[in-house]
Amino acid sequence: MHPSAGERRDPPDEDTLMVRAPVLVLTGWMDSDAELLAHPRSALDAALAGSGRSLRDWRLNRVEASGGGRLIGFDVDLDLDGGGTETALVFLDTGNRPVDTDRVRVLQRPEGGPPVRAWVYPQDPYLPALPAATVPEAAAVLLARLGAPLSSTPALEVLSYRPGKRAVVKVVEGGRDRGYLKIVQPELASHIAALHEAFLAARVPVPRVLAWSRDGLLLLEALPGAPAASVIDQVCGSDAFLDELEGLRRLVERVPWAEAARPGAVERRDWYRDALCEALPARAARVEAVFARLERSLARHPEPAPTTVHRDLHLDQVLVDRDHPDRIVGLIDIDTAGLGDPRSDTGGLLAHLAVLAHWHRDHDRAEAESAVRLGEAILARERDPRALAPVLAANLLAHALSAALGGADGDERALALIEDAEGALRVDESPLIPVSSAAHLAP
Repeated sequence: MHPSAGERRDPPDEDTLMVRAPVLVLTGWMDSDAELLAHPRSALDAALAGSGRSLRDWRLNRVEASGGGRLIGFDVDLDLDGGGTETALVFLDTGNRPVDTDRVRVLQRPEGGPPVRAWVYPQDPYLPALPAATVPEAAAVLLARLGAPLSSTPALEVLSYRPGKRAVVKVVEGGRDRGYLKIVQPELASHIAALHEAFLAARVPVPRVLAWSRDGLLLLEALPGAPAASVIDQVCGSDAFLDELEGLRRLVERVPWAEAARPGAVERRDWYRDALCEALPARAARVEAVFARLERSLARHPEPAPTTVHRDLHLDQVLVDRDHPDRIVGLIDIDTAGLGDPRSDTGGLLAHLAVLAHWHRDHDRAEAESAVRLGEAILARERDPRALAPVLAANLLAHALSAALGGADGDERALALIEDAEGALRVDESPLIPVSSAAHLAP
């Protein structure tokens, strides 16, 4: 079990699940993150040593970048010493980000090298407010301290969780939405609150920050509307929705903001190249080749003057009126916003649509076709599709890495996205940019 939209998870007791202990030495040699991914047993056993639980099985949950290394999550099945079973989400962190070692178990590699830090959800050492925000009684105390007391114990729903980065928890009391708790790294809380103020002042329809604290907790108001992704079949052929989308992007561009946006797929392309080669070793030559083409395309199309960008724009971040879905009523998750390449939001949005098309092609053909239609409509309005090509390709390749690490058919989905990136880079020879390979949708 792992936290995801629509799922309730009661966090395990930190003190019983992971016993604090001196630095432990791993019994197996792991000289790379790839080996740790493929053979995590030694590290998982060490992480759980002394907890009264033994590891029975594990499944890869996710892989994130973390300070020059990886943050690798495993869903684990545990046998209790006294009988019975339990599940947990255990993270192994190979990065070098500063962390309070009292909040993790340090696992030293036997031949030296950077240690592996282990911890169990929700005891995220980078998000100290997360444990309390996922327990109803504790969340009620947090809300009272933020000046938003409840009259009863709330129901909580973890809508999203990016380990080491952020989480969003929906708060419901008596069947009514009371807002959303956003948990971030403590040093980012004031920055995110200021971003919301600046966007609201520029008439961008983002949620108000009702309260925030320096331990990385923000209470956001609940906005009306539904994610545009949930009604993609209704907006994919709507010129009115495209007009609204363009208007929203123009509003964002005009937000007065002096700080840089969070680095995106283009800025982190070297990391994605190395990680994708590691995830797809049999395809490493192809990966190296497409990244070399990406470099040449970026050189041909230098970054234009920066504007304010969302940096993580996709249809789940855009809220539309439930009765009139071609009308945009909200924009959420602006944590990554700031000054950046004005092409980044369009490139990111198109890449998300390609992912959506691939995801649905075997499950919901109509949804897949709607994603392609919307992508084609957005591209038809693009003034310079050639200049957009490298940004789109970089985002597709970032998604390819997620796909490669994401399950039994991950390699197949990753290769499809790499193929899309190669197609996008052919823009220098052709004016057409395939958002998603037509072959995947052909009858």
